Amino acid sequence: LQKLNISNLLIFLTFFVFIVFVFKTDIIKSAVSNSLNICVSAIIPSLFPMLIISRIINEVKIPDIILRFSAVPMHKIFGLSEKCIQGLLTGLIGGYPLGVKNAVTLYKNNSISLTEAQKLALSCVSPGFAFAVTMTGSYIFSDTSIGSRIFIANILANLTIAILIKNKNKADFHKEKPSKTQKPFSVILTESISDSTSAIISVGV
Repeated sequence: LQKLNISNLLIFLTFFVFIVFVFKTDIIKSAVSNSLNICVSAIIPSLFPMLIISRIINEVKIPDIILRFSAVPMHKIFGLSEKCIQGLLTGLIGGYPLGVKNAVTLYKNNSISLTEAQKLALSCVSPGFAFAVTMTGSYIFSDTSIGSRIFIANILANLTIAILIKNKNKADFHKEKPSKTQKPFSVILTESISDSTSAIISVGV
């Protein structure tokens, strides 16, 4: 009986939405137009460059000296290997979903373990700097300083999450990381633009 009631409710809601579409075409057109305007003027400009940069960062081999310097703070503070520095920085600066996407890519490339990828994904859920300032600050509040403060608050929240989950599943911390053949930069750039374009189209649709 409960399933039947839910089905009837869904049918009613579908019919109601259809009626609204028929008799409120001006409102629908305005909403669609505003949504496309926001997407073109705020979301795409703030997200597309970061998608390309994050993909390039994820594909380019980080110099060993940077990995050595980042090893101690990554191990001691966040309970992650130095290989996670790519995903962490990209996620904190570029925002969601770039950090999560990089965590998945690093795991698929056998650069980090599954547990590290999960921890990294949980620590990269904030909006990026460009999105926070352009969309949230400038477009919504008409004040870029508000967007900057929101970005900083989210960064601190993400870092807090990373520290709090530091000791979760420590047994799966280390993993053999086979060397990866470096692609030519021209190939990396082309693939980065192609993947980023596909992601932007998905967001727009």
